[in-house]
Amino acid sequence: MAKHSAAGINLSAFGIERRPMLALAKEEGEGVVSVRLGPMASFGGKIKLMDPLDDLFARWRKDLLELPRPIAVDVPLDLQGLGARGESRFIWELTHRPMDFAFYQDAPLTDRIGAFTVRFQELLGRSQFTPGKDFIEVSPLACTEFFDFRGIYKGGRAHQGKGGTWKADDSTVSADKAFTKIAQELGINIENTAEGKLDSGDFDAVICALTALALAKGVHTVTGGELKNVIAERTARRMKMEPEEFNRLEAPRACHALAQPYWQAVLITRV
Repeated sequence: MAKHSAAGINLSAFGIERRPMLALAKEEGEGVVSVRLGPMASFGGKIKLMDPLDDLFARWRKDLLELPRPIAVDVPLDLQGLGARGESRFIWELTHRPMDFAFYQDAPLTDRIGAFTVRFQELLGRSQFTPGKDFIEVSPLACTEFFDFRGIYKGGRAHQGKGGTWKADDSTVSADKAFTKIAQELGINIENTAEGKLDSGDFDAVICALTALALAKGVHTVTGGELKNVIAERTARRMKMEPEEFNRLEAPRACHALAQPYWQAVLITRV
């Protein structure tokens, strides 16, 4: 039987100190998933506003075409009419999609991530890539919520000692402690370093790849109507209103989240 593979990229890291990371996930059998993790070179470096779009998109497209499908990214593929809605009732609806508000995610069209989102949307519009088939949107925050993890792991850093136990880089930092717990309980291991280091950006790329692999394998993911209901419930809770008030909210197209881990161990190799 052929072993499935898929890719994940934490494109939300675009424009910060580190370039986005590419995770290539492959099922190895007996509940083990291997992941090759390294920088996504074509999304690094400086981009000037005067640079030709065709040159930029040719560079991006070349590397994306070499990846296994589906490719999961943690930026919006469906903006759901953001910025052009006529029926908004609350201020958050002007800047956030329902998914973003429900899971406390960044606003898609503000600051650094907004600049990348519109460029990536334009790339998809000029290409033969099909959202939902070639690309899916993944929310690592939503996945960890479905895994019943509590605490904010964003910005967290941890390292794995020789005995396999994960430790926070700084035990006084709450994000480091939350991230350490996630790495330990999800069975994540770093294979090719004496003391493996991992941070939340690496983790987001890995979760994207694991979600894409689930889709390739036919493993259940939360999407469509099921995700719509979760969004309504979480939005109502945050707004302190009844869920029926938010029945009109829709889940983004081609957006998936893992309902639960489907692996026993994840073996990460840095490349």
